Amino acid sequence: MLFNPYAIPPFLVAFINFILGTAIYRLDRREAFHKSFSYFSMTSVIWLLAGGFLLNSRDPQTGLFWGHAMFFAAIFILPTIYHMAVALTHHSEERKYVLQIIYGLGFLGSILSCQPALFRGVYETPWGLYPMAGPFVLAVILWMAVCFILSFVELSCYHFSLIDPFLRRQIRAIMLLFLLLMFSFLDIFTSYSRFIYPVAYLSFLGFVLGMGCFKLSVLNRFMKDRSKQCEAEVSFISQELDATQGKLFETGKNSIFANISAGIIHQLTQPVTAINGIAKFVKGEMDVKDQYYRPITLISDQASYLKGMIEDLMALLRHKGIKRDYIDVNGVIEKSIELLTDELRIQRVSWDVNLGKYLPKVYVDSIHLQQVFMNIMINAMQALVTLPQGEQRSIAISSSWNRKEGHVEVSFKDTGPGISNNEKEKIFEPFFSTKQKGTGIGLSLCQNLLNQMGGEISVESRLGQGAVFCVKFPVEN
Repeated sequence: MLFNPYAIPPFLVAFINFILGTAIYRLDRREAFHKSFSYFSMTSVIWLLAGGFLLNSRDPQTGLFWGHAMFFAAIFILPTIYHMAVALTHHSEERKYVLQIIYGLGFLGSILSCQPALFRGVYETPWGLYPMAGPFVLAVILWMAVCFILSFVELSCYHFSLIDPFLRRQIRAIMLLFLLLMFSFLDIFTSYSRFIYPVAYLSFLGFVLGMGCFKLSVLNRFMKDRSKQCEAEVSFISQELDATQGKLFETGKNSIFANISAGIIHQLTQPVTAINGIAKFVKGEMDVKDQYYRPITLISDQASYLKGMIEDLMALLRHKGIKRDYIDVNGVIEKSIELLTDELRIQRVSWDVNLGKYLPKVYVDSIHLQQVFMNIMINAMQALVTLPQGEQRSIAISSSWNRKEGHVEVSFKDTGPGISNNEKEKIFEPFFSTKQKGTGIGLSLCQNLLNQMGGEISVESRLGQGAVFCVKFPVEN
């Protein structure tokens, strides 16, 4: 017979092992486990091919040669088994020197396997030739026991350190695969006439396929986790795009508003100033009892109102450039209250201040921030004076640091008449005002300034329950 059919199992397992080892290595050549498994595959392919050629040998001399080749590879496979255990426990860097010693001993043992003391010759088994054990085979068995014991100790310690139930199950399954791999090395006892063919090759095939399934399960979990991560990232990006779109829309509105207003202001400034001046002059020359005194007074008042609105527009369109610096927001609040103290007392508005301690500094323009705070307090004051006599008129001002969201908050809560839902939606739009003589520029200006400084403003209110204006600033690390 030219070919021994009993040699088919080792050749077949060698082919499967080569394909699987190459595939796993090519997944990620930098990963420690992939490297260790590729070393294991290369050496085991040599062992399996040598075993197949041994079974197919026709004369003792050829059989002895392939027997030495088979044991040469088998001795070197054992360090790669320990290397896989170390890589699976993610301790490759910590066990670097131990691995070097194990590989060094494996290399030395492989060289010594070429010595005549390994075998006493070959003998005929029911499935082909096989070498007879010499004195050196006992050392090989001891070496096999050492490598497997070290591998099981490594995997066991790692198993008990894990918390994730899924990972613990995986390590237990791998330990069973390593136990299965031990049966393939029992083929060495064939040298002592203990026939176990083809258990060794089937056990080895089971280990290789099991490790392939393990890698597939790891990849499957990785892909699921990555899919969830991608979904979260897409959701976050979508929210960011919506927010950016909203900001662009606001910027576009402000830009259009600025261009239109600039043209209107240019055309109205001189005639309004002239009307206001003439009306004041005529009023000053007239007697109070004159029949035209009242109309002239009305013209003067309306011209003053129109002039004030134009000045507010100019402030919105031509305010100073933003000069940001790291400042203490509490200091700006205190300065704003100080400047408005007399007006608050005149209007009989009480105020309560509750400033948070140890607030991180915010990166803003202190002048413009003071302008924002004062505008909010003036608006609150103007709303409070509309309340009937005897009603509580108060403003509560507070600051705090929201650690969870990473920003400093400043709130202004008044006991005024409140704002309706329809008014809240338009409160920051230019020219919209809840006051009869309001220009509707102040809050729009506040929002514009805060946007340029990286902050934001919002309002919460119900009719008859006052209003709360909240200003937020992100804290830069």
